[in-house]
Formats: sequence, structure tokens, C-alpha cells
Amino acid sequence: MLMYERVRDYIDERGLSRRIIAANMGVTESKLSLILNGKRKLTVDDYESMCRAMAVDPARFYHTVQN
Repeated sequence: MLMYERVRDYIDERGLSRRIIAANMGVTESKLSLILNGKRKLTVDDYESMCRAMAVDPARFYHTVQN
């Protein structure tokens, strides 16, 4: 699973508002949507900003998927 997919699933599973996350990041909802759908590259800066906006430790999404 790719990083943007992990973040997207986290947001969706918890019912977090993408509008609020985008506002807290200082980006448009459109940009956040593009990132979360894999249509725009998730940069380190955007990733860190997204984690801050959700008050989540960035290490939360770094894990190895077991097969």
C-alpha cells in the first residue's frame, strides 16, 4: 500500500473532514483530493503538513505491510 493510500484510508476510516484538513494545511480541497487519489505526487512537505493538520505523528504511516 502506498503512503497516500494509507493516509487516505486513515482519513476515511475516522470520518475526518478533508475540507478542514486542507484548510489546516493551507491548500485547496482540490489539491488535497488530487494527492489522496494518487493524481498528484505526495511531497515530504505536503505529507508533514497533512500529518500536522490531523495532529498525527508522521511515523504513524511508516509501517511494513505483512503479506
